[in-house]
Amino acid sequence: MAQSFKIGSQSLEIGSQSLEIGSQSLEIGSQYLKDRKTVKKRTVSLIIENQKNEILLMLRDNKPTIPCPNHWAFIGGLIDPGETPIKAIVREVKEELGLNLNMFMFFKTEILRGIEYNIFYIRGNFKPTDFVVGEGQAISFFSKDKIAAAKSPLFSFRAASASFFAVLVEFWMRFQYYPWPHIH
Repeated sequence: MAQSFKIGSQSLEIGSQSLEIGSQSLEIGSQYLKDRKTVKKRTVSLIIENQKNEILLMLRDNKPTIPCPNHWAFIGGLIDPGETPIKAIVREVKEELGLNLNMFMFFKTEILRGIEYNIFYIRGNFKPTDFVVGEGQAISFFSKDKIAAAKSPLFSFRAASASFFAVLVEFWMRFQYYPWPHIH
């Protein structure tokens, strides 16, 4: 049974697996809804790509008490109780890079082994000196070739290493047709 709401000239209809705002509709797959019920923790990650198509990664602290110690990973972390993914990524980027994030895009949400991964991205003319390392041992930009040539244990997408590469491949494939604008 769908519920309808009207705000000004916009109508909002919430169905069992869809959300309609005006003429726009967002389908929510039944598999996502099923997987969402099994989520034990929620995370956020930010893919930061520079103009050379390199990805910024953080070398995680070498502490045995944290997931994937001493591995290169995306910027991000856990979503605090009651926090939205957007507020969490803004907080994590401030803590880890000293950057006040005010413009970024949603990439995807994925649920693997009871963990919800909310992934965002930003593309810009970044260099490592634009950031202040607040957490982790170091940060560095990596090219596609450098990441592809590395042994997978060096890289981690939080607790699911295989997904780190899958997310990057999907990201690069999705944006290969959106080249950087020519800057004089």
